[in-house]
Amino acid sequence: EPDMNAYNVNNTGRFLASKNRIFETGFHYHYYPLGQRTTSPFIGIGLNGGAFNYWEYNYVTVNSGGYYQYQQTISNGQKIGTNISGILCAGVLFNPNETVTFGFTGGLGFRRYGTDFKEYTYPYGLLEVNLGFKF
Repeated sequence: EPDMNAYNVNNTGRFLASKNRIFETGFHYHYYPLGQRTTSPFIGIGLNGGAFNYWEYNYVTVNSGGYYQYQQTISNGQKIGTNISGILCAGVLFNPNETVTFGFTGGLGFRRYGTDFKEYTYPYGLLEVNLGFKF
């Protein structure tokens, strides 16, 4: 379900790119120093990029006559932000037979968000479980 709250650029809203994702794509390169065997450790790098929706709101002070004032929220609508992330990872690939593969990957890197408000970078962690079939 989308998060339509006002977009904050400090430590809140850090998962907005995942929750309001439009698309995400990437490329990961794995190097197997011992070759690919039944159990094969690897190291790698990855680069992902994508776009996400966020909502912008302005707050206007309204004077209702006399001494009473209040804040009115005005939506400027839906906007599109971008994110790009780079990661160093390591993991293990298991090939129990000729057709089935599965593996575990963990890594650390940085993710950069860009919106109309500002661009900022946060640490980024990755934990993956992969299942594959060779044919």
